Amino acid sequence: MRSWRESHLSEIRQYQQAIPQTFPQVPSQITPVTSAQLPWLAGLAASSCNDSVHIIECSYSLAEGLSEMFKLLIEGKLIKTNYVVIICASRNRAIDSCIVITGETPRVYLQAKQRHSML
Repeated sequence: MRSWRESHLSEIRQYQQAIPQTFPQVPSQITPVTSAQLPWLAGLAASSCNDSVHIIECSYSLAEGLSEMFKLLIEGKLIKTNYVVIICASRNRAIDSCIVITGETPRVYLQAKQRHSML
């Protein structure tokens, strides 16, 4: 059985191969997402998840975001949250990100999936 990553990568590759045939690529009209836009877009996507996803934006390092996440966990502010997405985006560097699983249901599912893949 293929892993989630392998199956989705093959689907993405198939989609990418189909794009040039369907839509002519016009590089001058396509602009990449900037480091300033990414946290906003992540927040927009998370807004439809009923508090199960929390976005933390940091400027210096992922350690700064992890520290903020642990502070929120200790304060009990992530009780309904299943995933925390930490995005470290600055103008001078590449974008770093981290996804932390904080919810019981996703954690149990991933543990079961990991055990199944070891068999």
